[in-house]
Formats: sequence, C-alpha cells, structure tokens
Amino acid sequence: MTFTETSFHAIAQATASEVAAAINAVIPRVASAANGKVEIASQSPGADSMVYVELGLSTAAPKLGLGQAPPPLSGVDETEPAAFEDPSGNLWLFWASRRDGGWRIWYDRLSVGAGWGGPKPLTTSLLPERQPSALFDPQGGGRIWVAWSRRKANGLWNIFFGGNTTLDFNTQAPGGWPETELTQPPATFDNREPAVVLTAPGAVELFFSSNRADGWNIWSRPVTATTQGVDAVATSGQFSRRGPAPLRTADDRMLLWFRNNETIEYTSTLYPAAKTIDSRYSGSTAADTRNAAKLSLRSDIQGIQHYTYETPRADAGAETKRLNSRDTIALYLTPDTKDEQLIVRSRAVIASVLKSFLPVQTRAVILIDQAFEDFVYTYDAPPGTTPLLIGEQMIDTVRARR
Repeated sequence: MTFTETSFHAIAQATASEVAAAINAVIPRVASAANGKVEIASQSPGADSMVYVELGLSTAAPKLGLGQAPPPLSGVDETEPAAFEDPSGNLWLFWASRRDGGWRIWYDRLSVGAGWGGPKPLTTSLLPERQPSALFDPQGGGRIWVAWSRRKANGLWNIFFGGNTTLDFNTQAPGGWPETELTQPPATFDNREPAVVLTAPGAVELFFSSNRADGWNIWSRPVTATTQGVDAVATSGQFSRRGPAPLRTADDRMLLWFRNNETIEYTSTLYPAAKTIDSRYSGSTAADTRNAAKLSLRSDIQGIQHYTYETPRADAGAETKRLNSRDTIALYLTPDTKDEQLIVRSRAVIASVLKSFLPVQTRAVILIDQAFEDFVYTYDAPPGTTPLLIGEQMIDTVRARR
C-alpha cells in the first residue's frame, strides 16, 4: 500500500493511531496503535504473514522507524547479506559484492540518527569471497564474529573467520579485520557457506557445508578467538545438504535448518501399502565419484541420480531393460515372502493388471526392491516366459546375495 497525504490531518506529524487507521482502510484488522507505536498482526490467528517495505522508494520509512536502504550502486551485483544489531541499536551489514571487479566481502553500519557510514572491504584479499555470516557476542568482550568462504589459489574453497571488538565504525580501516582459516585446509574438497552461532561467551559453533564425503553435507566446528576444535558431521547420506542456518534456543538446544534435495515420500490414502517417491527436487548434477552412498543406489527406489535418455530398442529383450525415458515408470516391489514361485506369480499378476488402467503411452517396468537381496534365492525362467528383472539385469537365472 502507499500512504497518501489525504489520509492524515497533517502527514508530517502523523500519529500512530492515524497510521494504523490508514493501514486498516486498505487491509482490515491488521494494524493497531499502542503507546505511540503501530503493531501489525496477521488477520487470522495462527496464520503466517509477511510485511516488507521498499525502503529505497519510501519517504515514510524513517518516520515509521524502518531505517533506510544502503546507497545503491548501479550495475554491480550485491548479494548474500548478513546483519546484526549492536548494543547501541546500530545495524551492521555484511554482504558479497563485485563493486571492485571480483567477489569480496564488504560491510557497512547504519547508525541511529546518522545514516550509513560508507561501505568498506572486510579484508585485503583479491581472491573470490562469498557467503558472509555475522553475529555480535555481548558477553564475550563485545566481539563481532564474521565468517565467510574464500576460493583459494588452488581453486578449492575454505572457511575463514575473524573478529573485532571495535564498535566505532569510523575508526575501522578498510581491510583491517584479522582473519583465521579453518585448519587442515582442504586438498581435495570444498568447505563453503559458513554460519556462526554463539555457544558460550567468547565461543561459537561454526557450521558449514562440505563435500569431503558422500557429496555435500553439513559439518560443524567449535572455535574461539584463539582455538579451533574438531569437526563433527551434522548430516550424512547421499542427499545434498547445504546452506546451514543454526539456532541455539533458550533451553540450550541447537536447531539446524538447511537446504536439501531429499526425496519426499507420499503414502496412498486408499492403499496405505503403496508409496510414491517424489525425487523431482534432486535436480540434475554431474556424477560425483566422492559420493559413494549416492552412486550405490543406482536403480534403487531411493536413488536420485539422473541418467542419459534412452531411446526405444529394436530388440525385444533390450527394450525390456530400457529404464530412463519419459514414457517409463518403475514399480518397486518389496516381497514379504521367500517363496520364489509366489514372487514370480505375483509379479506376473501385477504386470497383467497394470495394462488395464495405465495410459497406452506409458510402459511400466517392475523392479524387485534391492532390500529383498538379504537372502539367497534362485529363479529359473520357464521356456517362452519373460525372465525376472532384478535391478537392471534381465536374466533367466538369478542368484543374489547381500
């Protein structure tokens, strides 16, 4: 919404009640006035809402106590902001910018009543720097903590962090922040996307994403101004987990949010035994030989790899093994018996029933869940019948052992 002069008796001296009334005229029941302040709440109890203000276009923002936008810089990429408020109510802002050609971390301070101090580079490094994270430690000597990722000369990324107890922005020299690199710099993998959270006065837990084992996962390390602890893995498995956002609660619990491409499982309301695995969030990525867990699930229902499109085959046997195409769906069966003949008969029954309701352009391939390979079993295909399909192998005789 946009405030107009006609909504107020004297817009330059608008009261909280008048501002609330102007908001409610556009969006009923969201604003109220109390003790000279405007409170905005959701229209419905328990419902989520979001309010944002275009600070760069709003002349009312300072009057509403919403601060002001940093001075814009035309034609320059500015991204990945991180901010905290110091004891005096000043806002410290850190972000990644290409204002001097390469990606570097810059920072600025919005002072109460004085505006922005003017952006400064955090370090003197000319190597690419991204993804800052910042916080203020009021009980640890009034220390500012900042962490960021830097791509080193060898092409690998690692985490750097620094601290400062100088809250006088005007006396800080550009590039004057001390820095420390995570020890044992990676030689074959990357550490990126740091996030710091206070654990005690003068101590933080540094979370970051690393692809050192089984693809991207979240790791953490306790650090102080002078020491570094041992890395601990927070997530594991074949899925990618990145962009950690930790939170330490009042009861000393550590909560962790992160981005991931994990599949989602849906259970049928009509047939609870039937489950659909939705892996659309896995994206398309190059094969990572360091992610053994992901590679091991090739053709498994939990696999999230994407494969080269397979065109139809002229040979009937080869066509039956075609799995990766838009017209193909895979049905994974998990047997609840070790009776081999019953497994084969059930598979044949399911295959015949599918033809009665599947679209004509859809071809189904029935796969036996690899979890069934916990015991030894054999199957000999009778003459003239379709061999049993195990994984990607269409064979007449199967002997599988875990």
